[in-house]
Amino acid sequence: MENWSKKLDLRRIPTFYESTFVKSPVAFGYIKPIILFPLGMLTSMPVQHLDAMVTHELIHIKHSDYLINLFISIVEILLFFNPIVWWLSGVIRAEMEHRCDDRAVLVTGNKLNYAYALVATSENQYFHDSQLALSMAKNRGHLTARINRLFDLKNNKSIAYGKPLI
Repeated sequence: MENWSKKLDLRRIPTFYESTFVKSPVAFGYIKPIILFPLGMLTSMPVQHLDAMVTHELIHIKHSDYLINLFISIVEILLFFNPIVWWLSGVIRAEMEHRCDDRAVLVTGNKLNYAYALVATSENQYFHDSQLALSMAKNRGHLTARINRLFDLKNNKSIAYGKPLI
């Protein structure tokens, strides 16, 4: 964790935990950042994929995405009736993921390993919980779009139209 944190110039080195409550890696916290991985995911992933996922989460911490998500959630609660707020929050969250994807690929230097790590994370998220299996189709489209975007494939539906508005 120290090596990854130094590579990204993080001021605070996050604490690393495994949990049965999360289905995919998640980073949160500002003063004392934490990265949670699903229980068993660390032993089932190759080291290259684990490097890619940890780098992605560290980039979220570096850019204080936890605070941004908290602010977006508060705005969504206050303006729950406004569909533009919901659309815009989705655009902002997608752009944060794209930024982290791009930086993680830049730091790790391997798009293919990162794409495999995304797929492995998605499989871990949905195939270990039968109740989530029905929602897989929706999020697989999101996963496919993220991977297409990494490799600059033509089927990528960019949300660049939202950038000027933001």
